[in-house]
Amino acid sequence: MTNLNTPFMIGDVEIPNRTVLAPMAGVTNSAFRTIAKELGAGLVVMEMVSDKGIQYNNEKTLHMLHIDEGENPVSIQLFGSDEDSLARAAEFIREHTKTDIVDINMGCPVNQKRSRGYVAQGSRQDLLHHQQGSVCP
Repeated sequence: MTNLNTPFMIGDVEIPNRTVLAPMAGVTNSAFRTIAKELGAGLVVMEMVSDKGIQYNNEKTLHMLHIDEGENPVSIQLFGSDEDSLARAAEFIREHTKTDIVDINMGCPVNQKRSRGYVAQGSRQDLLHHQQGSVCP
């Protein structure tokens, strides 16, 4: 069994332990993430953020991107269905937030997201290989 206090890496980001706060819609705001970090979470993950919300400068979406001091390492989970829009949103996040990781959601089970075309339909592996070059420079 792996020791939960063992650090690990995601790309070039060191996560100090294996306790990760999962993204929860309407719950994992900055205050909640800060509390989780104070209680020992090694990584906190924001709730899903829409690429279109960023593209259209939606006030609620942009507010969700706020990261307080002490939250890092932190990951933003981004969702969308268009690779160009995802790439632009990922670039915006890199330039305008203090996030360490941008996580592209590749298959949310939430019916509302699937029915609106926000989730990959078809082969996730094909989509991942196709989008990786567009979204992750």
